[in-house]
Formats: sequence, C-alpha cells, structure tokens
Amino acid sequence: MSANWGRAKCHQQIFRCVTRSEPECWFLDPYPVDSHRFFRDQWLHRSRYKWSVAELPPRAWRWRLRFGGAVLAEQIVAGGGRPDIVVCTSMCDASQVRARLNCPVVVYWHENQLTYRRDSPDLLGCALRHASTLLATRWHLINSRTHRAQFAAALERHMRGWDTDSRIAVVPERVRAAHVIPPPVPVPDTPGHVGDREPLLLWNHRWCPEKRPEWLLDVVRVLHRQPELSWRLAVVGSQNEATPAVFDAIRACAGPRLVAFGHQPRERYHALVREAAIVLSTSAEENFGISVAETIAHGALPVLPDLPVYREFWNGVAHFFDTPQAAGRILSRLLQTRAWADAAGREARRRCVAESCSADQQATSLDEIVAAALDAKGATVQILF
Repeated sequence: MSANWGRAKCHQQIFRCVTRSEPECWFLDPYPVDSHRFFRDQWLHRSRYKWSVAELPPRAWRWRLRFGGAVLAEQIVAGGGRPDIVVCTSMCDASQVRARLNCPVVVYWHENQLTYRRDSPDLLGCALRHASTLLATRWHLINSRTHRAQFAAALERHMRGWDTDSRIAVVPERVRAAHVIPPPVPVPDTPGHVGDREPLLLWNHRWCPEKRPEWLLDVVRVLHRQPELSWRLAVVGSQNEATPAVFDAIRACAGPRLVAFGHQPRERYHALVREAAIVLSTSAEENFGISVAETIAHGALPVLPDLPVYREFWNGVAHFFDTPQAAGRILSRLLQTRAWADAAGREARRRCVAESCSADQQATSLDEIVAAALDAKGATVQILF
C-alpha cells in the first residue's frame, strides 16, 4: 500500500450501532475535506439512525477515487462490521463497496471530477469511475439542481466516443434521476448581531486556485483606494501545499483591516460567521457553497459571482457580479449605505436559508432516503462494471 494512503479511521466510538436489532449504518468518505465533514456531522448528529464512520486522510485524491471505497470496505469487514446500509460520498467507487459489503449503497454527490477538473489528464478514468458508481446503485443524492444538470451534460459529452450499449447509456439518466438534497445548514432562531463596530467582510473558502483569490486581491485594492470607507476583513479557510502565493499580497494590501487570516479554531471561525456583515465569494465554480450558506444563515449580506448555483439558492437576497471591479463597486455602495445592517434584511436572509436547506429539514429528508433503501434491501441491482 502506498505511503500516501495513511491509515483508515473507523470512528466506531462516535456513531457506532449498539445492537443488531437496529440497522448497522456506515458512512464512508475516503476524502473528508471540511465541506464533507460539515455535511456528515450536521446530518449524523440529527439522524434517527446510529452510524459508524470510516474515512481516510484527505489527500491523494486520484487514489482515493480509484481505490478508497475498496480500502474502507475491507477495513469494515476486518473490524467485524456487517453493514445493513452504507452511505458514501462521490469520492468512493460504489461498485467496490457493494461488491465487498453486499448491502444497499447510497451515494451523496458533493462534487464530480468532470466539471471540477476540466483540464485534468485523468478525465477518462474519472468518467469511468463515476459511471461505475452510477451503475452500481440506484440511490443517488446530489446537492443542487445546477450540479445535477452540469454533471449529466458532462457525462454525455465524455461518453460520445465510448462503445456503449443501452445498459451504459443509462448513466446520465441516473444522474438526472438523483434526488436533490442540499447539505444540512444549521439556522439560528435569530440572525447574528453585527454591533456597532466596523462591518466585517468575510471570505471563508478553501485556499485554492478555483476560488480565485486573485479576484479577492483586486476587490481589496478597490476598497483600499477609498480610505473613507469603514470595514474589516477576515480571509479564512483550509490550506494545503498548493496554497497560491497571492494570499501574501492580500495580507499586505489589507493591512490593519485584516482581523483574521488562515485556518481558524472552530470557535473563532463560528464567531466570525456570526459577526459577518457581508459574506464574499470569488469562486470560479460551485456545486452548492456551504461556507456561504452558513454565513447567510446568520444574516450576512452575500456578494457573490454570478454563478448558476448561487442564483438557484440566493437569487432574492444576494448581490451578483461578473468582475472583481464590479464586486468592489457593490461593496463600496453597501458600505456607504449600511445596507448590511438592516434588521429586516438580516432576518429575511436567515429565513431564506431556513426554507431551502435547514439542518433539521435536510436531515429528515436524508433519513427518509435511508429508510427507503433499507426497505428495498432485497431488491437486486446489477453491477455492470
């Protein structure tokens, strides 16, 4: 086994089923980045089922996608597990999981590699792995209608050159039939209080190129040229070895207005989310955007790139832009007019999240899918790969 794999973790002490009178439910994720863990924790802590969790360290994504499901399934068997059902993320090949564990598998599609890594030399391999997962089970969940449509279209493009028959041609239809269940987002009873301090602009995303930090730098430069404006900035998120160098320039340009920078302890991060007046994204693409949603839930005013998925969820409450210069102009106007401070507006934004993806509502919907899969446990689903 490659040294890059690390050791699989089976967190039986957290969610472990205690009796065989209850279904033995397992949640598998070979690549548990922050957004995956957020989804998992918000659901499983509210679920009516008891869960065991198996995961691998979130690195070496190509190997995780190809073999992570097989490694985790083997770990479960070696530990004496006898799952009645498995829920796995789309970083698992569900055919490997079903073949080893012989139980229903529900797949949650946080992302797909075809629309996310358009320039990757491994696209054919990713397409085959995704097709294998789609054919292995009929239980597929996805985080947005936008993601579902884009993923199905991408699969069709990649399959045009395949030597397909009617059985393989069903793959995009499996995507189109996926249940759209956005991630569970906790919503407070009342929006956060922004207080009388300078308004906090929060950029809370992974530090990677697809989040376009160079756009954030351009936005900060626009605001920096207007010294009469009052604002503070927090630039927070998870980092890896490929963190773009532009973040050093952002830090220098923001100067003393920068109140938080880099990965934050959990309590400090949650305090920033509650305090944020405005949440800012500069992402080039999103399938949902958990960090934006959880900040809007506390009443923050979203200023977002004009992406289809942001329109899907936040069209009535957000300000949209096409360039970083336009984002800077929007922020300048909002800071001048104090539009972010309106109590009715903050409540409307909190309610928007409550209606579209509240944690309690989504956890119930996810449990209903698990119940349906358990009820259909005896049904045969042919694995074609």
